[in-house]
Amino acid sequence: MTGTDSSSRPVSRKVLAIVVVLAIAVILAVLGLMFSGILLPRQNTVPQAPENTADAGTHQLNCNTDDLSPDNTTCCYCRFNLQEANRENLRAPTVVDINEATGNLLVRGPMPLTIRNGAGNPPATYGCKNEKDWSFAYDNLSRMIRHESTSSPAYFTSGKTAALQADLAGFNLADYELIVISLVDNGDVDSHYLNIEKRDFGGKASTCSEPLAEGTIHGQPGSLLISTTGFCNAGNPDNSECQQYLTMDVNGYCSYANLISRIDTLMSEKPASGKKRLIYYHCVLGTDRTGGVTMGYLMKASNLSYADALTYTTYLGKDSGTPHAPNLGSRTLAKAYCNMIHGTCSDTAVAAALTPAETVTTAVPTTAIAKATTLMPAQTAVSGARYTPGTGGATF
Repeated sequence: MTGTDSSSRPVSRKVLAIVVVLAIAVILAVLGLMFSGILLPRQNTVPQAPENTADAGTHQLNCNTDDLSPDNTTCCYCRFNLQEANRENLRAPTVVDINEATGNLLVRGPMPLTIRNGAGNPPATYGCKNEKDWSFAYDNLSRMIRHESTSSPAYFTSGKTAALQADLAGFNLADYELIVISLVDNGDVDSHYLNIEKRDFGGKASTCSEPLAEGTIHGQPGSLLISTTGFCNAGNPDNSECQQYLTMDVNGYCSYANLISRIDTLMSEKPASGKKRLIYYHCVLGTDRTGGVTMGYLMKASNLSYADALTYTTYLGKDSGTPHAPNLGSRTLAKAYCNMIHGTCSDTAVAAALTPAETVTTAVPTTAIAKATTLMPAQTAVSGARYTPGTGGATF
């Protein structure tokens, strides 16, 4: 009988099993390499943002992280340049007062810097500049103030209106000694803006209670006064925090009362340079801190009631229009100041009109604020001709 030796069959089965196992291992290894990308050609992949069905097809700019300078060192935080093309996006520079005796002008507004390449809405369309390339918007500020030459605050008397319009006709900031009062908080974010202001004033600045440091700006004499003010976040003018902000210069903050008095004094002085002064005070947006200081000044210098000061401040010198009300913290601090100077502090006419929400931008009235009725008187009687510095005008 012929055939295969039965003793060799178990060995053959073992060999076959080993071969099968090895083959399977090789196949799995090849598949693994293919999926790992070693054998397959690499694709040029672009990281994809997480899908957001609420923003289908659009990118919602995050101003805290996306609006970066080209060198990724600073962030514009979606702020606008101070320039005429952005007038509708800004609380544009607005005249608050003119002193007929000295010719000094008081102007409120937003941060006076150029921090991005051009104008646009959204501002990130034109990109944030590197911080070293940011600059004080001197010429733009001059043009935007000149734009106001045919208007005046609604609370001016006819005499003050005529004086203002005469001075703004052909206005040029170089004809004035510029004093900038920065209300910007020297914190992690806003310190970037404050650093540029200091640099462009020749590195010289003073605080609220110090004599003005004589610097230069745009080749002209000028001074930077750093006077950050606080918010009464508790919404109570008698709260200890509010009283501290009202009367004490602490922790780098200028007391509200001292700041208002300082502005009033600066407006009444004739500087040694022989020029008139333009005093420009600002925060970042020109709404909250700036609005609160505007209210205090109108109550002190013009004896306006709290309610009228709020109305004129909210409408940038008018009694109607687009509202830009200062936030609750600023309004509460102004109320504390009104009580301190024994002004007319009732807010009955406006209490229901303002939203109580505390914001860092704008608390917008939900209904029209009652029109103000108080007019600002002339501060000082002028003897003879109006004072015009450098032209041999009246002196007193």
